[in-house]
Amino acid sequence: EESKAVKPGCGTENRRVGMEENVMYTRSVPAKSNVRFVERAERVIEEYGKQVATPAEARGILGLK
Repeated sequence: EESKAVKPGCGTENRRVGMEENVMYTRSVPAKSNVRFVERAERVIEEYGKQVATPAEARGILGLK
């Protein structure tokens, strides 16, 4: 799963998600991969009516090639 970011102007900052930040998906469930964290972040972002950036848009936001 490629990284995703929230587009600028959507009223939120970029967020990091993944096993680098937390190895537990929930209090009693260990994460098996970063995919579940990314999917959860995407779901929450969209539930708040925001738009998730594509990988190309995220690279532009972050100034990466």
